[in-house]
Amino acid sequence: MLGAHPSPDRRLLDVGCGGGYFLHAARRRGWRVLGTDLAWEACAVAHECEGRGAVQADACRLPFRNGSFGVVTLVNVVDQAGEPNAILGEAHRVLAPRGLLALRVPNASFHRPWVRTLSALGPLARWREWDAYPIIHQFAFTAPGLRSLVERAGLTVLELRNSSLAGGGARSWRRVLVAVAAAVAWASRNRWLAGPSIELYARKDSR
Repeated sequence: MLGAHPSPDRRLLDVGCGGGYFLHAARRRGWRVLGTDLAWEACAVAHECEGRGAVQADACRLPFRNGSFGVVTLVNVVDQAGEPNAILGEAHRVLAPRGLLALRVPNASFHRPWVRTLSALGPLARWREWDAYPIIHQFAFTAPGLRSLVERAGLTVLELRNSSLAGGGARSWRRVLVAVAAAVAWASRNRWLAGPSIELYARKDSR
């Protein structure tokens, strides 16, 4: 997600920034960053981590002027929020013309079958702690559903792809599953996305 070069104005807004770890990584790559989070505790941690750059705000009502940012990021936000359409509408509003949106959510196509399987196993799954892995938040998005959500907000989708597995401590069987999902995505030219998370990149057109 941070592979892109900074936009000309180098301004990046991370909505739902949590403790500011993404802000820190983006700043190290040359971005001028600002984050928001609904929880003041998260903003306090982000301030401690970054020294500045976190504002307490609802993602559905961002306190910024129209067209303020070259890039807006939503990392694991819209699947946990009550109003995904309102969040995407605000992201569109604060993006500058030709600005870019980067978004990541858990992939329902990956997690839903695991939820069904582990639910059927019942106490055995809980005893082995297998039920800690599937991720279903308030909304469960598939790749087509995520594309539709973003397009309804008036953004042009540039790319949808599997997200890389976060962290180096993943169990070996999870790494195998991710490798298989990557092979399927490559063979289908990203038409079939079966990884644990999906990333979407979109642009706000100038019109």
